[in-house]
Amino acid sequence: MVGLVLKLGVYLCKIYSPLMVMVKLKTMYEAVPCMRPGTACSTAELPENMERNRFGDVLPYDATRVALRPSRDNPTGYINASHIKRSKVRGLISQGPLPHTSHEFWQMVWEQAVCWCHTQSMRDMLARMLLNLLVVC
Repeated sequence: MVGLVLKLGVYLCKIYSPLMVMVKLKTMYEAVPCMRPGTACSTAELPENMERNRFGDVLPYDATRVALRPSRDNPTGYINASHIKRSKVRGLISQGPLPHTSHEFWQMVWEQAVCWCHTQSMRDMLARMLLNLLVVC
């Protein structure tokens, strides 16, 4: 996906000015819905869990969120992470841990026995890639 978007950006740079490319990619990016209709993020939006979210608009869906073993400090077992499945690959995607959630991040790794964990939200990764595209052009 990253390579495809980068190739698209380089191709568009050959046809249009870098500013036009950024406008076109920004329009395409903003057309992607933040949430699928009918999904809920109610656990992430609980007041006691808001401090565990790096960003208020990047929340895991209730249906796919990783549930930690509840503890005294985290009675809902919440961490900003989701189970993902791409083709035959299964894994987790998570925000980078905050200073006060790093122990919960490693608890997740241990409890879920993950082989790999992507610690950036896809949305942030795409935003950084689009910003870097301007430099490529």
